[in-house]
Amino acid sequence: MDHLTKYIFSVALLVAIISAQFATIAQAQVFKVDSTQVNPWTKKPFENDPKSFQFAIVTDRTGGHRDGVFEKAIEKLNRLHPEFVMSVGDFIEGYSKDQKEIDRQWAEWDGFMANLRMRFFALPGNHDISNEVMRKTWLERYGKAWYHFVYKDVLFITMDSNDGDGLSISRSQIDYVTKAIKDNPNVRWTMLFMHHPVWNYKDFNGFTEIETALQSRPYTVFAGHNHQYLKTQRNSRNYYILASTGGGSQLRGPRFQEFDHVTWVTMTENGPELLNLALSGMHNDDIVDEVGLAKAKAMLDAVNFKPQVLKINAQRAQVLLSIQNKGKDTLFLMEKCTITIN
Repeated sequence: MDHLTKYIFSVALLVAIISAQFATIAQAQVFKVDSTQVNPWTKKPFENDPKSFQFAIVTDRTGGHRDGVFEKAIEKLNRLHPEFVMSVGDFIEGYSKDQKEIDRQWAEWDGFMANLRMRFFALPGNHDISNEVMRKTWLERYGKAWYHFVYKDVLFITMDSNDGDGLSISRSQIDYVTKAIKDNPNVRWTMLFMHHPVWNYKDFNGFTEIETALQSRPYTVFAGHNHQYLKTQRNSRNYYILASTGGGSQLRGPRFQEFDHVTWVTMTENGPELLNLALSGMHNDDIVDEVGLAKAKAMLDAVNFKPQVLKINAQRAQVLLSIQNKGKDTLFLMEKCTITIN
């Protein structure tokens, strides 16, 4: 080992030791407690690795959008506090060449985005760029339809899968994506985002060239478009088709791939870990407050009745029901009640 190599090795070792010491000191500064020989907490480390980070992904809002759903997702994201939010397109309904209508739809979208507190990364879906008029509008608004960035040593690549109506990827985009991959050879992970699950198209041209450029590194792919969730493996990597965040859906539930959600991604030292957060399963802290509790109790008291049997025979019975609404809200009752007597 020559002197230069020894010097470099010594410096690297010193940096590693100092970093470890600083990490220990920082941990002590964060957590202060009077410790005894036996304590009511475990000895596992805090999950606060500075290399780890969390971000969220929203999926299709349109394609038969349901009013209010995406707005609720924005509200919930603000309470979750991801470091940023990714997307897979389909923000507006589109499919119009009327510039006034296109501008109206984008103005509505801008209203949603104004309420989101963290940075948002957009990419186009087929509803956002469905003709040349809409593509021109997109480029005027966003400057580009595909791009990449590096965040905490992870390469993020967003793609425009609408070239050729989703059946091909332009040569210029393939060259751009493969160059971004080549120019960032040492990142710890690569993530691709696009609208269409292009790997599912039988005669899709171009994407396999991008996969070839990725083959020597760990990566994950995200898409939307189908409004039905699916995780699959391809090339020993995870490929995800996300469901909906307000887009058209029968909402038959996770077993049928149909649910409204945002995807929560935690980037760890071993790669990304995903959790799909159903919008129906996230509730604000005021889901039940004193006012709501009073209403619930009033409703329970109203229906907590004791039936009084007036007349009965083998075939039917007459029952008198007394219901009293003690709350301030309107109580709606069904006109007919069927009681089966065994």
